[in-house]
Amino acid sequence: MNLKRFLIASFLIYCAFIANAQIPKLKPDTTAYYIERSPFYKEFAGKYDLVISHHHEGGWSMDEFYYTILAFKGKKRYKIVYSLRTNFSNDPPNKPQIKKELINKYTADSILSIFSSNNFWGLNNDTLAITKWGKYYDVDAHQYLDKEFYISDGISDVFETITRDGYQMIYSYEPEYYFHNLPQIKQRGRLLNAKRAFLSLFPNIWQPPTKQ
Repeated sequence: MNLKRFLIASFLIYCAFIANAQIPKLKPDTTAYYIERSPFYKEFAGKYDLVISHHHEGGWSMDEFYYTILAFKGKKRYKIVYSLRTNFSNDPPNKPQIKKELINKYTADSILSIFSSNNFWGLNNDTLAITKWGKYYDVDAHQYLDKEFYISDGISDVFETITRDGYQMIYSYEPEYYFHNLPQIKQRGRLLNAKRAFLSLFPNIWQPPTKQ
């Protein structure tokens, strides 16, 4: 490949990357109930051009939240850890702790591009909640039953996104377990692609073990 073709190819790849790293248009399908109950929304709404957070809900830590956050403002990119204790337990809520660090723009935009290429903000929470697929014949019941998978005491992955124009919450209960057992639900795979890219920014933050 000569220099001219190389430069053209590089420019086209760069344009495609930039197109995938734009601020997303959010689906206005999150109810006011979730917005009002979101500590993340109360703390970060209106402060950045784009903020994406991830946290877990369920399990043993219902009253403690650790949000890992990627924030965009102008040409600056930040990774943030936001932690707080709610008043769901008998313990008094603590003062939220925020640790913010300026990060490389290319790294942050690359992660945003992965979200966009997986059509992350087009994911559907109802589809992500599917737990059964197809039928099997139960020899004891002498009939066909739904093939359903179930896991108790699990944890949900919750992503919240805020832009200047909107808010969207995307959540999935034990997505690794259900994607392993129900690979037909492709949307879970797309969510997991985004999750892996996002959490690569936070290698020192403890993550609960996945179930399969």
